[in-house]
Amino acid sequence: MWRWMVLALVFINVGYFSWGQGRLLPYGLGPTLQREPQRLQQQIQSQSITLVSDHEATKLLAPAVPDAPIVLTEPVCLQSAWLDATKAATVRQTLDQTLPKGGWILTPDNLSERWIIYLGRYANASDMTKKRAQLARMEVKSEVLKNGLSPGLSLGAYPSQFLANAALEAFIQRGVRTAHVVMVRTLEPGYRLYLKISAEITLTQLNPIKAILPGQMLMPCLQPVSE
Repeated sequence: MWRWMVLALVFINVGYFSWGQGRLLPYGLGPTLQREPQRLQQQIQSQSITLVSDHEATKLLAPAVPDAPIVLTEPVCLQSAWLDATKAATVRQTLDQTLPKGGWILTPDNLSERWIIYLGRYANASDMTKKRAQLARMEVKSEVLKNGLSPGLSLGAYPSQFLANAALEAFIQRGVRTAHVVMVRTLEPGYRLYLKISAEITLTQLNPIKAILPGQMLMPCLQPVSE
């Protein structure tokens, strides 16, 4: 009797395995196959998933709101780079038409004289390189000039001839004999723009200002500005 029971179990297992593998489908027996192509299209393709950071996900999910207002909780001060007199006049005309009075100010900010301790002009770049190597052995730092004084070297820049002459005497004491003082910039009148923003603003309000300051960025004020 046990032998028949074992044979029956073997027969049942073989039959279930054949049914699960679809080998009995020709006889009308077997599991229902999912042949709907739309099911495959709805499956998640793991190989096409790209991981992003929380910050990137926030930007992707956030709705695009053009010219969204920036709500300031406290006054903000922005300043421009140095402007010459011609550029300052253009800035003044534009600001008169775009921003209310009291929201900006142009303050005088003159560029001081500039003097350097100069070595050169050398006959060629090779001679300049040799001189720079000699200075390095003397522990004297030098800078290669790329302006009208090239090929030449600068040992430092100073805001007045008096300070430059004093520095030159110190270099002479260290053994630098062929250097001399040269003026590379005269006193140049100029201005700096300060924007004092204390109300709700939009990004587009700064566009006209940026347009007249090509290549110059607005930055936080380095010090308080008074009228």
